[in-house]
Amino acid sequence: MTRHECKPRPDFQNIVRSQGLVYHTNADGFPYWKEDAYYAFSAKEVDRLYAAAKELHQMFLAAADHALEKENGLAELEIPCPLHDVIRRAWEDDQWEFYGRFDLTLDARGIPKLIEYNADTPTGLLEAGIIQWYWKEDQFPRADQFNSIHEGLVARWKELIGHRQLAREMTHFTSVANHPEDRMTAGYLAETAEEAGIPTNYLSIDRIGWDRKLGEFVDEQNRSIRQIFKLYPWEWMGAETFAPQLGLTKWKILEPAWKAIFASKKLLLTLQQLYPNHPHLLRISDQPLPGDYVIKPAFGREGANVAFYKGGVERDKRAGPHAGESFIFQEYCPLLQAKPGVFAQCGVWMAGPEPVGMGVREDTRPILGNTSQFVPHLIA
Repeated sequence: MTRHECKPRPDFQNIVRSQGLVYHTNADGFPYWKEDAYYAFSAKEVDRLYAAAKELHQMFLAAADHALEKENGLAELEIPCPLHDVIRRAWEDDQWEFYGRFDLTLDARGIPKLIEYNADTPTGLLEAGIIQWYWKEDQFPRADQFNSIHEGLVARWKELIGHRQLAREMTHFTSVANHPEDRMTAGYLAETAEEAGIPTNYLSIDRIGWDRKLGEFVDEQNRSIRQIFKLYPWEWMGAETFAPQLGLTKWKILEPAWKAIFASKKLLLTLQQLYPNHPHLLRISDQPLPGDYVIKPAFGREGANVAFYKGGVERDKRAGPHAGESFIFQEYCPLLQAKPGVFAQCGVWMAGPEPVGMGVREDTRPILGNTSQFVPHLIA
């Protein structure tokens, strides 16, 4: 894997904005979308990342099954109690998942190592599936890229319909309205659903209501919500006042409730128990580890409240809202460093159980956060 500098396209900010990436620049004026550089991966490295993501997905499913077999398994993962029955029912009903993103790095031998799995509300999708593809077509039209993300998402919608997981009827998409990245991600996913022949409608999550007479969630027109895709964490839903109603409605929801199991970083402890010394797993503990390690909150996202310790001394820490949560301790594996002082990780996207593409993000800090830059890639 190598990092190369290159000349950006003239007026590239307006180009990516026209393609839907409205937050190409962070609030502080620092670029989020970066195209004066790109990463080049060998075909062998891409094959390894693909195989690792596919294997890790099966391992997570096995870990979820293990947690559900234990009487207190969901409680040990600190999943809110109002979700327990909903999760078990979704698992027993074999409700299919839609997408996810494995964050990986490569060790000194080129073996992929799992940083974490964003399986409930992953973002960065438009950048990976659309924006970097058109960058490649403009800048390196003869090159290849690990990227069939858009096609994979459309195909996944069709699979869900074909196996009667969804009906070809109105499907609502929801997120927090005042969060541009979530709103745009939900909008992009709605476009892929439309391409698969599913009619869609967006409403912000605070506009969803509960009809006591019908015993159903309804939209602003008081229409029953039969199918919905929510870009809103399950553990947040379990803490809402409407949580008791989640077990009463018959709507079809993506991601399914059992994805809350994957959202808990404590599931990494189960993975280590089931797959000791697995080549793709870093050591995990509920206590500080010898050597270099990171501390992560059980339900943290985008690097929030993650701290990096080297030789027992805190070297970096991201702020965030999870300070009151319990934490896990994970062995630190250096992120990709093709340039001194620049740290990068690979996000391998899943459409169901299938890896369909990759995005790369980088930062000058060893802990990536929500303002870390997205950098396109090629297969060398």
